[in-house]
Amino acid sequence: MSMSVPIDEHAGVLASKAWESGDISRAEELNEAVLQTSASDDEAQSLQMKLRFVQGQYKAALVSFDKIDKSYKQYQDAVDLAVEACLHQGDIENAWKLARRNKLKEADYLDHFRHHPFRIEAEKTYLIPFLTDTALPSSLFPGVAGRINGKDAQIRIDTGGTFLVIGRRAADTYQIEIAHKHRTMHGPRSVSGWYGIAQEMAFDSGPVFNNVPVVVMDSLGDLVIFGTNILERFLATVDYPNSRFILTPRTREDLYAEHIKLLPRQKETLPFYMWDDHYMFAKGSFAGQDDLTLFFDSGLVAVAEINGTLTQAAVMASKERLLQWGIDRKHLKQSNVVPTEYSLIVAGLSQPDMPVYYDKHFKKDWTFGGIRIDGLISHAWLKHYTWTVDFDRREYIFGIPDTHR
Repeated sequence: MSMSVPIDEHAGVLASKAWESGDISRAEELNEAVLQTSASDDEAQSLQMKLRFVQGQYKAALVSFDKIDKSYKQYQDAVDLAVEACLHQGDIENAWKLARRNKLKEADYLDHFRHHPFRIEAEKTYLIPFLTDTALPSSLFPGVAGRINGKDAQIRIDTGGTFLVIGRRAADTYQIEIAHKHRTMHGPRSVSGWYGIAQEMAFDSGPVFNNVPVVVMDSLGDLVIFGTNILERFLATVDYPNSRFILTPRTREDLYAEHIKLLPRQKETLPFYMWDDHYMFAKGSFAGQDDLTLFFDSGLVAVAEINGTLTQAAVMASKERLLQWGIDRKHLKQSNVVPTEYSLIVAGLSQPDMPVYYDKHFKKDWTFGGIRIDGLISHAWLKHYTWTVDFDRREYIFGIPDTHR
């Protein structure tokens, strides 16, 4: 004799599976069915919070958080996400209060940041050229010329980073006072890190930032990068074909149309989502696999000489995933950058023969809040387009240069 299962219970299981696969729309639809019959279901409210969060609906995420009972087994994870929701809204005070009330170790550095709030001086659309240095060419790792605490700096863009991420030697050079040691991730590896604040960062011909949160890593040496949380304050375009950034403050909605006019006429759009503080992801295809969930991390500078040509990896994935895609084990042993005949397709845009990067320490797939990440997409694919990140509409816009038509 079989027992029937209530529809909301079925929907809850299916919603969780949809979330794990990165199908946000389907997870939302199924989770709504659960909440309609059981609004007090902590599991469903937790998922609702995460669904709102990744879509940038931070106020709504906090409403769901308030409905989760403190006895819920994953309540601490919900607290961590609520702190991040406050920070995305610029509400450091309530982020600190939440962290302190729940005895989070982040409370100490949040207390420091609330007394030194991050600010931007930006009032127009800025056209900022890429670096023209030769030590590490912009064709591999673009960035801007600027200043940190009054000293000249070359500041690379890496959407796999937060606000400002620098090496320990660079922290000394720019007189960044550091404290609050913690463990952080550099690629797939856990490394020592510290928090600090840069009193001022400025881009040449661009905006000025005050009290910029800094993550310092020993593993980065002299490198200085700015990441997604700087871009998040703008309608942000990384115009690879024209070697420039286009940054319009999100507070200037009246400039949106003029910004869009600076992009190529032919465009493709794609919804994206963001987990935690800066992990952007969207859907794509690779190795004949459709509906992959890809982490957009522009800062992968993995290069090797392939057939006499210096080649940059476009995709990074776990060993588990690379083997599933049919990458030969012997090729993984020969080089960290492995050529393929696979096309990487995003928003219907395809680039052929995309190389992959292999790190022996990266054995299992990443997960973002339970979402399985199939791979990382890097600058080597993005550089073919004018890539715009619209945080208000939560979509990527890929401008296609005339030469690609």
